[in-house]
Amino acid sequence: LLFLHADTVLSKGCLTALHDLLGANNDVIGGNFRLLFDGQRRFDRWLEGFYAWLRSKGIYYGDSGIFLRACRYRELGGIRRIPIMEDFDLAMRMEATGTTVCIDDPPLVTSSRRFNGRHPITIFFGWLFVHLLFYLGVPPDRIAHIYDNERCRERPA
Repeated sequence: LLFLHADTVLSKGCLTALHDLLGANNDVIGGNFRLLFDGQRRFDRWLEGFYAWLRSKGIYYGDSGIFLRACRYRELGGIRRIPIMEDFDLAMRMEATGTTVCIDDPPLVTSSRRFNGRHPITIFFGWLFVHLLFYLGVPPDRIAHIYDNERCRERPA
């Protein structure tokens, strides 16, 4: 199974790389792809490095194409019905139960438009804040409400 955000594009060869990886490695339960952003700002390039660093720590999201074997998906209980962080939650459960990998080549490409009009520092600290709330056990519906309100305040009218 492959889960990715609607604004993420599969590069040519992604499905072949995924098929070959899982076919050759029965111990791998799933993983994700290296992620590139389609924007041209320095922040977009920084994010690519930051996402690579996060992945080295076992942290990834749906914009980087989470994939896993169907049997493991069922064993993990699938994607939880929560309004935010559902992709992160699935990735954390995958990391806790088996071997995952990151396919570096070809990468996926995702849209940078969600960052337009927002200051990089605000984006980064907003990301940290959402994760802190999630780790502290704040209900995801409350986190989603806070996150959506914060994004609305940051965007110009």
